[in-house]
Amino acid sequence: MMFQDPVASLSPRKTVRNLILEPFRIHKIRNVARNQKAKELIQMVGLDEAFLGAYPHQLSGGQARRVGVARALALSPKLVIADEPTAGLDVQSKAKYLT
Repeated sequence: MMFQDPVASLSPRKTVRNLILEPFRIHKIRNVARNQKAKELIQMVGLDEAFLGAYPHQLSGGQARRVGVARALALSPKLVIADEPTAGLDVQSKAKYLT
């Protein structure tokens, strides 16, 4: 699930790394190389690995949206439900995700 307001859906007390890996914790999936998976997911959405240590208030709206996308894709779902998925994305990201 991807929410329309990414900043509101991200806990201000967790780093981007913890937010992206949260689905694994919720579903009790432990046999994953977590740091490697976080790096893969953050790169998949076009952000630098340096963002893994950042907190939501340090992100722009587009960066927060990308973190939300990475979190939604973390468990490789068959279906992703998105509330206005491209709202707040920059032109480059829209082109990447929609083509």
